[in-house]
Amino acid sequence: VEDPSYAFALSRLSTQDLRYTPVGVFRSVQRSTYDTEMAAQLTTAQNRGEANLQKLILGNDTWTVG
Repeated sequence: VEDPSYAFALSRLSTQDLRYTPVGVFRSVQRSTYDTEMAAQLTTAQNRGEANLQKLILGNDTWTVG
């Protein structure tokens, strides 16, 4: 189940004396790791080539404040 609310509800099921505290894995999500996603993002950025800072600063998206 992808909905995290069930795992959160289970984690709140305990008593004051801790005799009935749930322990274990409440939720297991299958997705890529941070390292894998970061490497993919860096590869995508490198494949775009060198950026032009001057073009970025003087770009078309401007607005007037005041």
